[in-house]
Amino acid sequence: KLKYLEIPSEPQKKRLSKFLSDLHSAGYVHGDLRLTNVFSKEDDNIAILDFDWAGESGVVKYPLTLNLEITWPKDAVPGKLITKEHDQYWIDMITSSNC
Repeated sequence: KLKYLEIPSEPQKKRLSKFLSDLHSAGYVHGDLRLTNVFSKEDDNIAILDFDWAGESGVVKYPLTLNLEITWPKDAVPGKLITKEHDQYWIDMITSSNC
């Protein structure tokens, strides 16, 4: 059963960091790692959802219909490249519990 991740445990923080490291090492970015797309499992694992914008780093871009009411990372604007730094911004927000 999945539930919204509220305050991540230390093991979940490590899993999030490893997920991002593995994703970026493979040459990909996610683009929307907001807390609303990270879920907790009963066994303290995590599930990442919403891979609609994910793709090859240096290739995929934010949609032109990006919701500008959300505070996105710096330089995350409609039609611009999704960067590894943008992904890291969200993971940092989640793991520091500032979301």
